[in-house]
Amino acid sequence: MLTDLDIERSIRAVAKQSGQTPAQVRRNIKEMLDETRACADPKHQEAWALIPHSGEEPTMEDVFRYLAERIAAHQSYS
Repeated sequence: MLTDLDIERSIRAVAKQSGQTPAQVRRNIKEMLDETRACADPKHQEAWALIPHSGEEPTMEDVFRYLAERIAAHQSYS
């Protein structure tokens, strides 16, 4: 399972590779997720509804964990 520490390490690695700070990378990801979440397309709304989360909306970490689990499940079928 993908942990918060795994996610933080990945964000730091992306920041280093792109010449940004981890805070900038987090802001960029949050902006992209906010744009996607705001999309009125029913398929997008259905996809967001599938992401397990405990708060009002899925967090970045919730999205990353969900996607990592989906990728791992898909790879096990290949």
